[in-house]
Amino acid sequence: MIYSILFILLFVISVVQGDQNNTNATEVGEWIREGAKTEEQWHATALSSSGEICYAAGYEEILSVSKDFCQSWTTIAKINFPESFTYRAIATDSTGQYLFLMIDDAEMYDSLFFSSDYGSTFENRSSELPPSQQYTAIACSSNGNISIVVGYGCGVFISNDMGQSYNEIAVSPDLGSNTDVAVSETGEIMMIASNGNGGGIWISADSGASWVVKDNLTPSDNFVSVAMSSDGTIMYAIDSVVNGGGAFMSISSGSSFDVIINIPNNTYRDVTCSGNGQYVVITTGTMSVYEGTSYASNDYGVTWNETYNDGT
Repeated sequence: MIYSILFILLFVISVVQGDQNNTNATEVGEWIREGAKTEEQWHATALSSSGEICYAAGYEEILSVSKDFCQSWTTIAKINFPESFTYRAIATDSTGQYLFLMIDDAEMYDSLFFSSDYGSTFENRSSELPPSQQYTAIACSSNGNISIVVGYGCGVFISNDMGQSYNEIAVSPDLGSNTDVAVSETGEIMMIASNGNGGGIWISADSGASWVVKDNLTPSDNFVSVAMSSDGTIMYAIDSVVNGGGAFMSISSGSSFDVIINIPNNTYRDVTCSGNGQYVVITTGTMSVYEGTSYASNDYGVTWNETYNDGT
């Protein structure tokens, strides 16, 4: 089995720029190796707005939390979870107190759990979503009140009460396979990455009441990941197709998109950005999901540096 090691890029996880009080400050663009458990296939992370609290979830049922800017880690006990499962997605509010977990197990399909105490206890919220579905991503507003769940051909669901109830959006996108979702600080602006039939970038400016699609940006419209600034003005989206995909950016809340980077012979995997949208990281891969290169920009995608290469 090939294992991956969790790396944290300090300028991305810290939305609060220029923290002069952080004695553990790292140079911009410097990677530090942090092992919540190093022999683990890490699948999903979530961070508070300051970067002080970080959650990391692995394929092998490991969920860890750091409350000191990733300097030390504690494993969170499995509470009311199925016997065997993998983590699909994590989302947290700006403080890190409220945590949404999407997990996958063979019997229950995908299940949603919620914590209001930094992961100390969890409540199963799965009954609020249609059963036997394959959900892929979840995102929430800065206060955690608004959350949005998407999945493979199963609809788009929004909660306005911290996940106590979910309603399918009345005007849902013409669903393909929805792979990722991002939401602005207030929850007003939403963005979905979709591929297959109905593929493209779906954007709502009214908390999901109506949607517009940006498609035909690439021949495939095989979008796999999206990210946006806290106010929703700056958006990033990536198409994963080798030699046909690309990374796109909008500075107008999705009114138009431009290509910002196109790397030959790579499959795009994921994109993330800081709260102001200035700092961006894109991960790529080749034939193996466990091998790839990360590219970082500190100037809104104008210039890029290869920041970490794990074997390609």
